[in-house]
Amino acid sequence: MYDLRTTCTATFGHYNTFTGFEGQEGDLNRIDHIFGTTQKGWEGGIYAVEENHFEDKKWLSDHRLVIADVLVGKGLKPKKHNEKQ
Repeated sequence: MYDLRTTCTATFGHYNTFTGFEGQEGDLNRIDHIFGTTQKGWEGGIYAVEENHFEDKKWLSDHRLVIADVLVGKGLKPKKHNEKQ
């Protein structure tokens, strides 16, 4: 299994996924992941960690939303960031 953050061709947003409800520096951690198989048939596209509070200052959660866009098809395989496309 691969952490899709390391195999997707583009990453956006935050690194830390856990913030607590106050967003204090001591609470920040990366504890939420999306994993993909090491088998052929998929390729990571976009990986993003979104906001968990906005202008109204109300926290939606103590975790940030983690999203990944994955291509599925014969002949595809996961690529590390340092591999050429």
